[in-house]
Amino acid sequence: MLGAPVVTRAGDGAVRVPGTLPSHYAPNATVVIAAPGGAPVTGPGRVAELTLPEDPRAAARSLFASLRALDAQGYDTIVVRLPPDTEANAAVRDRLLRAAAPRPLPEA
Repeated sequence: MLGAPVVTRAGDGAVRVPGTLPSHYAPNATVVIAAPGGAPVTGPGRVAELTLPEDPRAAARSLFASLRALDAQGYDTIVVRLPPDTEANAAVRDRLLRAAAPRPLPEA
């Protein structure tokens, strides 16, 4: 249909789909998931707190832009609280957990 082959596997046979990686949707800043009602998170460097809208659709729409905006402002750490564990919040929670997941070390 496109007139070109679609590559779905790398030469080693591994499927390369970024959304399935443990760490994905991550800005350059470290993303920290704060405990609900917990003490403020501090850390080295500049720390920003990301507050998402309570409406799940609005939170989903603004998540990436909010992370990227804080990243562009030079924050070293972005602290965010997970929205409630409901079906409506599942996608946002997944993206936040992936953004906060440990990242693989860069290859030398």
